[in-house]
Amino acid sequence: MKRLRHLWLFSGLTLTIALLLTACGGPATPAVQPATVPIITRFPTTSATPAPATDTPAPEVPPPTSSATTLPATAAPTATATASPVAILLECESGPAWSETREGVTLAMCFDPRPPQLGIPVNFEAMITDATGQQVTDATVELVLVGGMEGMAGEHDEDFAVQLDNQGSGRYAAQDTVRPSDLVLTAMRISVRSGSQSWSFSASETDLRLP
Repeated sequence: MKRLRHLWLFSGLTLTIALLLTACGGPATPAVQPATVPIITRFPTTSATPAPATDTPAPEVPPPTSSATTLPATAAPTATATASPVAILLECESGPAWSETREGVTLAMCFDPRPPQLGIPVNFEAMITDATGQQVTDATVELVLVGGMEGMAGEHDEDFAVQLDNQGSGRYAAQDTVRPSDLVLTAMRISVRSGSQSWSFSASETDLRLP
């Protein structure tokens, strides 16, 4: 009986506590705070890799140049040769020499007799000098005498060629009898060749007469 009494008391006490807890909203449950998770931001680390060393040649520095200007050497003036008078170089027995100049080349001639005549022996002598007065020693000289009927100059004229021989020292000469004797001299032509150069001279019968 005593035991039942104790059970009744315990059951009533338990019920009372339950009612009190219900009336108070139950036991306080501690609020659970959300866990704070630290955010770690990781950035890719760039490791500075040194550039490989390259052997770059140093720029060439031109050697210093002198600012002094070298003037070309001036040649000393040379003396210009002066041609001697042809009349002195070529002396004619019949009188002063006949001469003519073409492109700096001078031809001087002696005729014996003067003027030349057709049908009789005539001595021809020539001297050739260049613009500096030096003798032209390697020339070929051909003389052409033009003969025609007296009083009919220019009509029925004939050419008679005479080759002058090289005598050395710029002198050329020949002796010839130009025929026929019934013609008279009307003109004369002389051609001179030296290497690749040539010159032509001419004279009328009047030009060949003694001054």
